[in-house]
Amino acid sequence: MGKGKTWLSVMALSTEYDRVARLTPALASFLPLLPLTFALGGTLAHWAVVLGGTTGVFALGSFVLANFASAMGNRLQKQLWPDWPFDAPTNALLMPDNPDVSPQQRALWYAQVKRMTGLDLHVEAVRGDAAIIRATVNDAVVRLRNRFRRGPRQARHDQESIRYGSARNLTGMRPVWLVLSLTSCAGTWAAYIWGSSELWWPCVASIVPAPLFLIAFSILPSYVRTRARYYCEVFFQLLEEEAATEGG
Repeated sequence: MGKGKTWLSVMALSTEYDRVARLTPALASFLPLLPLTFALGGTLAHWAVVLGGTTGVFALGSFVLANFASAMGNRLQKQLWPDWPFDAPTNALLMPDNPDVSPQQRALWYAQVKRMTGLDLHVEAVRGDAAIIRATVNDAVVRLRNRFRRGPRQARHDQESIRYGSARNLTGMRPVWLVLSLTSCAGTWAAYIWGSSELWWPCVASIVPAPLFLIAFSILPSYVRTRARYYCEVFFQLLEEEAATEGG
């Protein structure tokens, strides 16, 4: 391995987004197994060895888990916005028929987008070809996002992107952590009945699934939408700031 490289960088997990928005939700999905770990005689030290490993096997496992969490997050994203990316909140606000945006605000955004990307959304809106409008809006959003990722306002953009990605991927992983919570419940009772586990652990494991199901289906989906809205707010703030700098 080359000098200065780590297993995580080789496995494309060296960015903060990869570690926080992808790997962390994947690892957090295994937390429901804690009661079962203790019931079987394990300790936090065993988890520290697994989570703090530096071997190639650990890096490979991290790479797989991170990408699996991303895939599950994309799956959830498609459920929340079936026509993604065209009905994504950022794209939707730029559509000419969006009733939640005033004509004056839309005109300002269109002028700023043209100044930053060269794409004229107003012209396409006047022409009225829905397919072309959708494509042009998406092209503009992609160009702007790439610019924000490389420009002086990268930190603010990436911070909100990470927050949205973390919420999306953790929610996307809910089938995993819900199944593991039920597995932990059954396993701790088996360890108590047929093993030497204390009664405390199956009692704890039996309580965990109910609040997790509530969080998974009643709280997290709306939280993902909220984080997407916050990303939109930051996106358009950056657009206005960048356009002002460009025009100045």
